[in-house]
Amino acid sequence: MSMYDIITVIIVVLLTSITVLFCSYFMAEYTSTLAGVTDNTAALLAATQTSEVLYTFNFWSPFLLIALFAAILVSAWFVQTHPIFLLVSGVLLVLFIIYSGYMVNIFNEVAGHDSFAGIIGNYDIMIAMWQNMPRLVLIVGAAIMILLYARHRRDSNVPIQN
Repeated sequence: MSMYDIITVIIVVLLTSITVLFCSYFMAEYTSTLAGVTDNTAALLAATQTSEVLYTFNFWSPFLLIALFAAILVSAWFVQTHPIFLLVSGVLLVLFIIYSGYMVNIFNEVAGHDSFAGIIGNYDIMIAMWQNMPRLVLIVGAAIMILLYARHRRDSNVPIQN
């Protein structure tokens, strides 16, 4: 099941990234409507702090991805599998790389919309992460395959006790 978890991570990170872009867009629109307002300090403070929180996602998005991939690797180590899943994982890995390429295209389509032109520059790390998503899937998928093989080799060297 560890290989299927890769799809889950890609979808979670994609939905989170798109949600942050939409929230940033709405906050940019809200902040522009507050441009002439000077007497409502609570609204100005809320707009400033919300924008700052959304921009911190740019910094934390790679850590979210690394944490989710690390959880997949740990689960791949502790789950008992048959050695045939090494071959199945290889086939699935190719399909998941293609799938992640489609997800990158979806993210680029959403992020490239004219509405996001003013805010997309604030999310350079997130964009770089998405540009390299197929490579990341390849690295994590290869690590899962190595763990599956290493786990089987380790378990097969244990002597049988009666």
